[in-house]
Amino acid sequence: MSKLMDELMAEVTRVNALNTEVERTVAVQTAEIEADRKVRMERPRAFLIKMGWLLDNVRESDARGYFPNIPLGVTHKGYPLFINYSSEKSYGEKRLLHAYGGCRGQIQFRVGPQTIRPDYEENRGFVNAIIDQWDDEHEAQFEKCVSEIVKARLAEKMEAMQKKLAQSNDEHEKYFGKGE
Repeated sequence: MSKLMDELMAEVTRVNALNTEVERTVAVQTAEIEADRKVRMERPRAFLIKMGWLLDNVRESDARGYFPNIPLGVTHKGYPLFINYSSEKSYGEKRLLHAYGGCRGQIQFRVGPQTIRPDYEENRGFVNAIIDQWDDEHEAQFEKCVSEIVKARLAEKMEAMQKKLAQSNDEHEKYFGKGE
């Protein structure tokens, strides 16, 4: 082989060795990021579940609770992410809470008792966006949205109770008459 080819072969060997080192470094860094995300995921996961159970407490006693499109304040590729909650009575008195979300009207992730997971692996970016962006400010914004929903539901319940009591009082008065 000519000197040029020897030099070219040496350069190919160096580039291949560098490529191997880059791939190893990227794999180590990716593993470290994923390990950290698993730890950091617990905060938004626990908070979102806690808020879901709070919302479940303002549903009608035996009714299914459904709270759609609550903004998380988090974005993925410029699109805002939302969460939806639904709760239902399952076997016996036990209630099930379902928390899922993504872009408005879509499901890209689910929040469960132990993890936030993408519906499909190609949706991993939605989960990573929540984990990477979640902070005190996002919690406060989300808490404010939930408190507004709770206040509205409580006002509706109070109004319904007032009407029910007024009807009962009227019926009682008609039946027993005014104090004689």
